[in-house]
Amino acid sequence: MARSFVIAPDTSWTPQRAATVRQQHALGTLVDIGARLQRDAAALLGRATFDRATVPSAAATADLRFADEAERASFIEGYVAALTGLIDRHASAEGEPYRVVLAVYPAGDVEGDPLETEDS
Repeated sequence: MARSFVIAPDTSWTPQRAATVRQQHALGTLVDIGARLQRDAAALLGRATFDRATVPSAAATADLRFADEAERASFIEGYVAALTGLIDRHASAEGEPYRVVLAVYPAGDVEGDPLETEDS
């Protein structure tokens, strides 16, 4: 029996939502990344719980505003360049594999954000 299970978000999509994901590839990728992150985190939590293993991990989140589309595009370009440089400096052919996830999306359109506080 499985130690945990995760239900993919697309199992309850309407045909209209599925069509939108096909039209907006980046949104579909964001959903896929979120689902994979959820599966991986559940599996790692199971490993930490049942195998009593220490699982090194890190997560960070930030909310910011962009004055316009050009500023957003510039941020993403700089962020990807910085992340690429960091990965190039620290990546090794040996050792345990790790996954790095980069996602940028409009937070103002998300209802019920668990990271949102009254001070935000």
